[in-house]
Amino acid sequence: MAQTCAGRTAVVIPAYKPDDRLPPYVQALKDAGIGRIVVVDDGSGQDYQRFFDQIPRDGVSHVISYQPNCGKGVALKRGMAWLMDNSPDQDIIVTADSDGQHTVEDVLRMAQDLARDPSGLLLGSRDFSQEHVPPKSRMGNRITSVVFKLLYGCWVGDTQTGLRGIPNGMHGDLLEVRGERYEYELNMLIYAKQRSIPYTIVPIETVYFNNNEGSHYRTVADSARIIHQLGSGLV
Repeated sequence: MAQTCAGRTAVVIPAYKPDDRLPPYVQALKDAGIGRIVVVDDGSGQDYQRFFDQIPRDGVSHVISYQPNCGKGVALKRGMAWLMDNSPDQDIIVTADSDGQHTVEDVLRMAQDLARDPSGLLLGSRDFSQEHVPPKSRMGNRITSVVFKLLYGCWVGDTQTGLRGIPNGMHGDLLEVRGERYEYELNMLIYAKQRSIPYTIVPIETVYFNNNEGSHYRTVADSARIIHQLGSGLV
């Protein structure tokens, strides 16, 4: 079933200062039959243009570029807006990070699960108890998970997961959700909680490269920004 629904699936990949893992990741998604792949160059700059130039602009893959860097939330919204205007046949949307940490198999499984039940949001959840998880990644997610539990009464072990399945029609509403950077992903959860939209936790492979040195998440600053957003409850 994963293969049959892959053609209906669009993958949005926000990318800021990527490395050489991005082009082969896009190619692997194409080889798996994904119908549309939108890579959003979030103001990476000229030094990183070579990675985006390796991605074909064809009927499957598309690159959106702009300056300056605006944040992951803006990149996700621009990718979803482009899909609404240019690719309405893809009624399954999966978001994935650009560093190759979300396997093609997990992307296909998210698409399959969403095709089977499109009633809510899917969250790919990593296992932070594993020994190879970098401390800053474990700490940042634990902080936001605890605060989310205290304020909203439910436990989400991976609040910052970039691998998400968005049901048909919901991405239009998500364009109106506040947040320009990492807090936008948390605001998705608040949005769903406030509107009684179910979300399902989907265990995914926990992959990190080079102790996650390529991550642009700032443990203290971005966690503080997210906690402030949690406290305000405004999306």
